[in-house]
Amino acid sequence: MRKRSTCPASASFWSVTVRTDCLPVPVIRNASDMALNTLVSALDAAVSGARNGALGADSYVGATVTLNNTGALGSVVSQPILPAGTSAIIAFEAIVKRPVVVAGDAIAIRPMVNVCLTFDHRVLDGLEACSFLQALKQSLEGLRSEEHTSELQSRGL
Repeated sequence: MRKRSTCPASASFWSVTVRTDCLPVPVIRNASDMALNTLVSALDAAVSGARNGALGADSYVGATVTLNNTGALGSVVSQPILPAGTSAIIAFEAIVKRPVVVAGDAIAIRPMVNVCLTFDHRVLDGLEACSFLQALKQSLEGLRSEEHTSELQSRGL
């Protein structure tokens, strides 16, 4: 049986799409080793550098997974196309209020987001991709814990 490549959950080289006049996609290296606050700082630096044109050519190559924020433009569902040389691309859609079932089968209005994943089947199979999305969902749901709330509020999130 052939050993599969690393799952995106442990991917070391992430890239993030930055909205500017063109479309630079800088790479965050060793992202899987970073704590949330370190990753946010690295993203801030990459976005700022890309917008200011201050990043060198090596800042744009070698990504394993690309993050795309199509939600910033109002999209609620998309099917991102996989960039060449990348194992997966994740699109975060617009956060919208939707009715959801909560404890006791009650209906409540909650902010919800669709997360769309496109991946290369030569690198990942469906089980790995689905497991990654489940882990990402649990991680995102945990961000609103008291531990992270003050950090997110300080960043206006």
